[in-house]
Amino acid sequence: MLHHDVSRPGEVISGPWLWQLGGTQSGLLLGGEFAYDSDSVCYTKIEPISGLKRNYCFRLASDAIWLTIEQTVDRPLRAIENEAWKWVWDLKTAITATLAQPVQQGKNGRCTFPAILHAPGFGQIGVELVTGDPETTFLKVDSWREHDVASVGIECGTSLNSDGEVALYPGSSKVTIKFAPARLGLFHDVGTGEPGSRRAFRTIWGSVFGFRPEYFGMSNNAASLNCHFVQHIYADMAVCTASSPSPLSMIDLCGYSIGLALSGGMGYGDNREYFIDSDASLLIAAGTYLAKTHDRRWADQKWAAIQATGWRLLRKVSAEGLVVSSTLSGNSGEHNWSTNWWDVISFGHLDAYSNALAYRAFRQTASMARFIGDASAGDVFDHAADRLNMAYFSTFFNPETGWLAGWRSQDGELHDYAFLFVNGMAIVYGLVPTTHVLPILEALETKRIAVGYEHFHLGLPGNLIPIRREDYAESVLGSPLWDDGRDSFQFYENGGATMSQAYYYLGALGIAHMPSAERMGEEMLRAFEEGTAFGGIKSGVDWRTWDGLSTGYEGLLADQFYVLLAIAQNLGLADDIFFRWA
Repeated sequence: MLHHDVSRPGEVISGPWLWQLGGTQSGLLLGGEFAYDSDSVCYTKIEPISGLKRNYCFRLASDAIWLTIEQTVDRPLRAIENEAWKWVWDLKTAITATLAQPVQQGKNGRCTFPAILHAPGFGQIGVELVTGDPETTFLKVDSWREHDVASVGIECGTSLNSDGEVALYPGSSKVTIKFAPARLGLFHDVGTGEPGSRRAFRTIWGSVFGFRPEYFGMSNNAASLNCHFVQHIYADMAVCTASSPSPLSMIDLCGYSIGLALSGGMGYGDNREYFIDSDASLLIAAGTYLAKTHDRRWADQKWAAIQATGWRLLRKVSAEGLVVSSTLSGNSGEHNWSTNWWDVISFGHLDAYSNALAYRAFRQTASMARFIGDASAGDVFDHAADRLNMAYFSTFFNPETGWLAGWRSQDGELHDYAFLFVNGMAIVYGLVPTTHVLPILEALETKRIAVGYEHFHLGLPGNLIPIRREDYAESVLGSPLWDDGRDSFQFYENGGATMSQAYYYLGALGIAHMPSAERMGEEMLRAFEEGTAFGGIKSGVDWRTWDGLSTGYEGLLADQFYVLLAIAQNLGLADDIFFRWA
C-alpha cells in the first residue's frame, strides 16, 4: 500500500469529514494516516478525542463496498452521539430515507441492522452488519429540514443509557458493514414473469415509505410530518412489497408506526375531533398489518388501543348509520379546514371521503376482533359497516350531476365539485350499487374531457369544478379571491394536478374496464420513471397547474406513490387486498 502522512488538516479530500452548514471542510481533520491500493482505501490512527482511536478501511468490489471500523477506547467515555462515520444527504437532490427498525420509541434515531437507504429516483442500497456486536452497533439517523439535509451515521462500541446518552467502555471493537444494491419493489410481476420489469415497480415503488426512525415513523416523506390519516396507504403498499436484505420488512416498519399512533403518538391529524379519517386510516392499517403478519403478540399488545379507536369512531355514527363530525359543520362561508386529508377544502358534517374510509375500517376492525377472539365485537363492527353501506349512496349521490358529492353540510346542502377521488374511493370500496358504477364514471369522464384535462403525466385533479371561495379555507395555498373560485382553479387543492389520491379514481376506472385507465396508467408510469412526478425537498412538484407550473410545497408526498398500486392492480400484477384476511 502507498502511505501518506495527513496529520495536518486538509491534505486529502476524503475521510472523516467535519461537516458545517453551507459546505464541507475536507481532509482528515483529526490527524491520522491514509493508505490505498487497487481495491482498498484506509484511514488509520484517527483520534477524535483523547482516549478514543479509530481505523477505517473501505474494500471495493464490483457488487459491494465493505467498511471495516476498528475502535479502541482507553478510558470510560460518555457522549450524546458516537458516530464513527457519517453521511449527509442533500434533500434538494433526493429526499433520502433510511428504512430500518428503530431501537426504541422516541426521538433518538438509532436503528438496528439491516437497513435500506432509499433515494427516490436513484434506487436503494442495502446496509448489513457482517461482523461485530449487534448489541452495540447501530445506525443513527437525523434530519435538519430547515437546511435541507438528513444524515445517517454508524455507531460502534456503544451502550445506550436510559438518560439518552451513550457510554463507551475501555476495550477494542471491530465491525464490518456491507453496502450493496438492495431490492425494494413490487413483489412480483405476473405479466412478464420477471420481478419488477418496469423501473417504476423496481426503484420508484419504495418511495412511498417515507420512514423517519427519529420522528414517529411513516411520514409524508423522510424529512416531513408523520400523518395519521395516511397510514393505510403505507400498509396497503407494504403487503405487495418485496425487500432485501432480509429480514428487513416494510410491513414491520408499518407496524411500528401504527403502534405509535394508536398509543397516542403525535402526528398531523392526531386531533380526532377534526380529522375524522385519522382513526379510520389507523384501523385499516392495523387490520392490513395483522392480515399480512398474523402477529398475535402485536395484536395482544395493541388490542386495547385498537378497540378504543374503533369505539371512538363508532361514537361518531349518526342514527342513520353515517360517521358525522360534531366539530366542523361543512356549512359554506365558515372557511374551516377539512375533516379529512384534503385539509384546506371545507369538508364537514357528513364527509363522503371519511365515511368511505370508515366503512373499510369497520370491516377491518371486525376481522381483527375475530382474530383476537372477540366475536361479539366483530359483530358490532360488521353491523356498523352494513348500516353505513346502506346509508352512503342515498346521502351523497347528486342526481343533478350523476355522481357523488364531497360532503353534505349541517344545513343539509350537498357540496359537489366533481371530486374524482371521492367517487373513485366509493367505487373501489364497494359503496356504489353496481348499476351506478359505469354511469358515474362515464359522467365524470365526460366532464373531464369537457374541461380539457388530459395531462395524466401530472396525475389527476382532485376536482373538475372550481371550488367556491365559501368552501375553501382562507389565506392558504389555492385560496380563491373570486366567489366562484375560478381565479385559483388548478392551484393546489382547488383542482391542482397531483398523483396524490389518484389511486382511487384510476382504480375505479380499472374495475369498470374503462378505456382511459390504460392510457392514464402508462403516462403516470412514464412520469415516475422519468423523475418528473416528484422532486427534492421544497421543489413543489407534488402539485401542479394543468400546464405544469409547480404549486405544491413538499416536492414529494408519499401519497403520490400509492397510484402505482392501482396501476399494478389494473395490469394484473397485484391483488385486491382491501378486505382479504389470508
